[in-house]
Amino acid sequence: MEPYTQESQDNIPVSFYPVLKYYSLQPMNSDKCFRNVECRFFPCHENIASETFNCLFCYCPLYFTGNRCGGNFEYVGKSRNVKSCSQCTFPHDPNNYDLVIAKLEEIIHGDSEK
Repeated sequence: MEPYTQESQDNIPVSFYPVLKYYSLQPMNSDKCFRNVECRFFPCHENIASETFNCLFCYCPLYFTGNRCGGNFEYVGKSRNVKSCSQCTFPHDPNNYDLVIAKLEEIIHGDSEK
């Protein structure tokens, strides 16, 4: 399947237009990456360029893995028990989709074998 581009817009049913307004018309939009530029929090990380920001993993699927996520995080709070990912750009890089999925598979399959 080809990524959605401005040129392919004529092939999309009019009923989809309200949905598409939430997505950028950049070729990066696909099943692995999209930007929601109309989100009130966009961009939620100031240390990533807006034009390459991937919103697909808005809430990081690796958050629950604690220190095994591979991202740039820190534990904060009085007891250092709150994971802060504010400096992490890993899941928002369009090139890291396959790495995020591989990490999830590694954790899921590794945990299920124990």
